[in-house]
Amino acid sequence: MPDAFVSERLHHVAHSFGALEAIAGFNYSWFHFLCKNVPVEDIKGVKYVGNRANGLRHADFTWVRSAYCLKTKPGTKTWNFSEVTLIVFGGELLLWEKFNALASTTPCQDILQDPYWLLNIVFEVLYARIDKLAWDLGSVYSQEEEKILRSASHPGSAAEALDFVGLHMLSKHQIYLVEATEAVAATLESVKELHDRVTSGFSSDIRIVCETRARFMHRGTLFKSTFLRLKSLERRTQNMINLSFNLVTQADSRVMKADSGAMKTIAAMTLGFLPCTAVATIFSTPFFYFHDDNKASLGISSYFWLIWAISIPLTLVVIYAWYRFQKRMQSRLDTQPTSVYETV
Repeated sequence: MPDAFVSERLHHVAHSFGALEAIAGFNYSWFHFLCKNVPVEDIKGVKYVGNRANGLRHADFTWVRSAYCLKTKPGTKTWNFSEVTLIVFGGELLLWEKFNALASTTPCQDILQDPYWLLNIVFEVLYARIDKLAWDLGSVYSQEEEKILRSASHPGSAAEALDFVGLHMLSKHQIYLVEATEAVAATLESVKELHDRVTSGFSSDIRIVCETRARFMHRGTLFKSTFLRLKSLERRTQNMINLSFNLVTQADSRVMKADSGAMKTIAAMTLGFLPCTAVATIFSTPFFYFHDDNKASLGISSYFWLIWAISIPLTLVVIYAWYRFQKRMQSRLDTQPTSVYETV
């Protein structure tokens, strides 16, 4: 096999396509597939078995990885090959089922006329894998959306029910799936270009060649469809994150409002007792005393009325001043512009 194929395999590339011709009488074309796995332990009670960190919901550290190398030997005719070999690393069970069905339904001569028919089957299996991962991710999104929407009816406790780590993991999976979809779609375009170049000298009435071209084009539209679905999931992710932050902000606002009300109550009580305290401090002379002849007899100073005569008016003045100040601040806030357009 080509050295580049092995090197790309070791470097875990997500997108690469190479083609070499006339090496010891053989032509080679190869590519790799790398896609993030999606945990589905929360989907319909399915128990998930994978590599994830303890305590992290929707976390997964496994990858779907495969590589393919097509080796062909040109025949004596321009529209035929004498030998075709497809080498697969990490192929899925569905691929082998497709090949077994192909062996019983497709004549060997068709494969020798157009070996890229095999790669069409490979892309069919890769699309099935990516599409399944996209739908699994969409199912997890639906459950998270329902959970967040239900918590929206109880903003006070919504912050405790939200799992921002899980939302981050879902967003990360979505990014990886978009990357894998774009990579495999780009690989498909490269394969189509090579197939058109290789079969350009073939007769236009070769059925298998025309069918392969049509299937490549159709497969490209399917990858585009999955890509659009993943981009929709990306927008749904932003909506969920924004809604989650709004719920947390709303809950925090309620807590701050309750604390503000408590502080206002304490401030009002302090404001009411402050003048009396000030007057009592000024008039530090005792207003209550015991008679010298009778320790059990309590006497009151004749100037005791002064503390009330001064404290009550002073209290009313302070409360009135505070009330006017609050009204002025409220009116100032009401007249301030609420948008950039009003400011302009």
